[in-house]
Amino acid sequence: MLCTLKIKLMPTLEQFHALLETMKRFNQACNYISEIAFRSRTFSKTKIQRLCIAKNLSIPW
Repeated sequence: MLCTLKIKLMPTLEQFHALLETMKRFNQACNYISEIAFRSRTFSKTKIQRLCIAKNLSIPW
């Protein structure tokens, strides 16, 4: 059974900026991987993972 919990984070200003930076980097990584998938016309999760590993994925920051 799946249980979902909704919580409210109350970070300090420093933690807020760290979370924001983490979200930005995660978004960049997702966009980069999406670009690889689109260019290679690969849309299977497993194939995308294999492609990224095979290319020794290096995400530019």
